[in-house]
Formats: sequence, structure tokens, C-alpha cells
Amino acid sequence: MDYEAEQIVLLFFPEHHNVTLKSTLSVSGGKTYVTSEADILTKKGKHTESMDGTDLSKRDLGNLVKRSAYFALSPLSPLPAPWGILTGVRPAKLVRILMEEGKTEAEVRQILRDVYLADEDKINLAVSVALEEGRHPRNRKNVCVYIGIPFCPSRCSYCSFISGTGAVATQEEYVRLLLLEIKRTGEIIRELGLSLKAVYIGGGTPTSLSVSLLEKLHSGICDFLQVQENMEFTTEAGRPDTVTPEKLQILKQYGTNRISINPQTMHDETLRRIGRRHTAQQFLDAFSMAREAGFDNINTDLIAGLPGEDFSMYCHSLETILSLSPESLTLHTLYIKRASALRQSGEPVIQVPEVADMLACTYRSVTEKGYLPYYMYRQKATVGNLENVGYAKPGTESFYNTVTMTDCAHIFALGAGGVSRLLLPDKVERVFNFKHDDGYTHDFDEVLRRKEQFYKINQLM
Repeated sequence: MDYEAEQIVLLFFPEHHNVTLKSTLSVSGGKTYVTSEADILTKKGKHTESMDGTDLSKRDLGNLVKRSAYFALSPLSPLPAPWGILTGVRPAKLVRILMEEGKTEAEVRQILRDVYLADEDKINLAVSVALEEGRHPRNRKNVCVYIGIPFCPSRCSYCSFISGTGAVATQEEYVRLLLLEIKRTGEIIRELGLSLKAVYIGGGTPTSLSVSLLEKLHSGICDFLQVQENMEFTTEAGRPDTVTPEKLQILKQYGTNRISINPQTMHDETLRRIGRRHTAQQFLDAFSMAREAGFDNINTDLIAGLPGEDFSMYCHSLETILSLSPESLTLHTLYIKRASALRQSGEPVIQVPEVADMLACTYRSVTEKGYLPYYMYRQKATVGNLENVGYAKPGTESFYNTVTMTDCAHIFALGAGGVSRLLLPDKVERVFNFKHDDGYTHDFDEVLRRKEQFYKINQLM
């Protein structure tokens, strides 16, 4: 019960300072009761929820605790809860579970509305994403490979991602060792008879590597993983100021067929404020270069709720991006990480109602142009308790992104900060690499040793 109650506390009070919540379970007259008492400074709240039965399932008991805490805390907080008591990272997962249990779409919608207290637009979004995810059944013979490059030209003010600018010597040593890890992983994939479905190079900013290192990396990936033609192969080119014709030519030469170029906003003042060393024009130039290089599957990212931006500014960015007709658009809601410069500065964040309007405007605008939501996730303490959504034109969805949300294939994650997901018969097991590039390079023998855990997936294949 403690975990479920804490999730609702974090929902309404992300900093959870000076918040006390006590939830008490009791059974009487064939019913189970949970009473939650909340105390925040001078404000108090209390609510009791009940359910028929004295031997409730884990899910029902958890929901009872959450509902009781929700109604005790919600009058005391200014924050909205559009997802109700649905607090997990992957909201669409519950929809898929309920449908697999035999519930109809109408029944699922009613459960999300009446039990989980979700808003109607969130219900529509969750169902849409779940139906798209359902097109990809779980297959323990399939694997995706994620390759992390922990270097960026600068650190965004809202980010505490484990990355740095990296001296040339550091980057060279990192790539040298990374190629050894890629080689060993390729051997394991072939020994286990797995089918490689997607390669995703992320970060950080992979295109912050020099031309020579970028070529060495991609050449090694093709050789060691035996990348096949038409396999999904994504390289993030997130910072427009790292994109050059030479780098795009290398990506194209070695099989990258999907890239991501991320403006985050089309306002130069905001870009300066958040610590990105590029301009809106540089994004437009990079996008044009990518088209000229022959890339026909380009993703772009936008962030709703950036400091200093109002609704009209956000809409301008969205309209500009849509005029370019990228194949996919990922909309992030601002999430200010605890160790970020923005959190430390104490700069005020945009008002919640405007951020909700930004997301609603995005949904209307992109769906009118034929994009559909295909993956979604949430983060704790996101502005307005909102979500991040990937939209794509039909046929251009990223399989790797879908796998991260559905666990329908193994993920072998390589490089600093990588977290692999192994689909065992009865659970998903995670294998962690060292978080920082220096730990990765200094303890590389341990990195290779942990690769042996990948053989666990041979259980009852």
C-alpha cells in the first residue's frame, strides 16, 4: 500500500515536502475499505474508498489505495491529474492488458473513466496507442540493438542526462571500446539465432562525433551486426549544429534510413535560454540537407512548456515543423530533471493550463494531417502531469520505439548508460552498463562480462 499511496503523493506534490499521507486498510461486512488522511501544512484531507470483497486482487487493492489517496489529496493541490490514478510510465500497457483479458474497447474505456478517473482525451489517446502497439506481438526470437553515444555539444538547461562534450581522445577511446562491445554482441546474436530487427544509435548526440569517428562507428556496426538492407536503422542527429553534408553522406552510405533532427522550438531566444547552441535557421538548413541527402524518414522533436514560451509561440513552432512534412513528430512535455541547471536556477515554469492546450493543439493539428499516435510514455514530475507522444505517418513508425514501450522484442543496449531488456519466459530482466563514459572505459572488462547474461534468453526459446 505504501508504494501506491506514494505515487499519488508524487502526482499532486512532486517535491513531496511537508506532505503527510496515512492510508489505513480495514475489512467489514464483506467489503474492503481504505481510508487516506492527508496533511500538507495547514490543509487537511480525508477520504474513504470501498470495494466489495475481502480478498481483492493486487490490482484492485492497489487501485483502492490510489483512489482513496487521490480524493484526499486532490483538493489540496493546484496540479491537475488528467490521467487520474493511472501513474505508470506506459499508460497504453494497461489498455492492452485489459483487452488481452477479454475486455471490449467500450469496457476498457469505461474502466479508465470510472475506475482510473482519466480524462476523456487521455482515454482516446491511450486506446489509440494500444491498438497500434497491438500490431506487434511478443517474439523472443527478435532483438533490437541500442547504441549510446554520451556526448553533446552542450547540455540543455532542463537536462541532467549523463553526457559531456568529450575531448577528442576520450571520444576515440570510447568508440574503440564500443566497437569491441558491438562485435561481441553481434557474435551472441548469431550464436542465439536471433533476428536483428532494428539498430538505434542515440545519446547524447551521435552526430557530435567527428566525421572519421562517425564513419568508423557505422562501418563497424554494419560489419559486426551484419546489418541487412531495409532493416530499420536510426541515427539521432538531434542537434542541428552537428549536421553536415559529410556526416549525412556517411549515415546514408552505411545504411541509416531513419534520422532525428530536433529543434525543440523554433524561437532563437528560447534556444539560447535552454542552452542549445543552434538557431531555428540551422534546423531548417539541416532538415533541407537531410532531404537532399535522400533521407525519406525524418523525425523531429518539440517540447511543450519551455520557459518563456506561451501558447502562440509553441503553435508557431508546431506549424513551422508541420510545413516541412517530417515523417514523424515526437512531442515532449517539459520535464525538468532534478540535477538540471533550470531546476537549480529556480526559473518559473510556464502555467499548466497552457501546456495542456499545447498538447491538445498538437493532437488536433497532426491528426488532421494524417499523423497517428503510435507510442507514448510518461515521466514523474512532468509539467501538468502530462505525457510524451510519438506521432507518425502510417508506415513510418519506429519499431524500436514501439519495442521500448511494449517489450515485444529483446533490447541489447550498448555503450555508457545502456540498459538491456531480456525477455525471459516469465519476466523482463534488465542488464545495466556503467552510466558514465569514464566508468565504461575504465571497467570495460566488466562491460564485456555482463554481455554473457544475454545467454539467459536461451531459456525455453
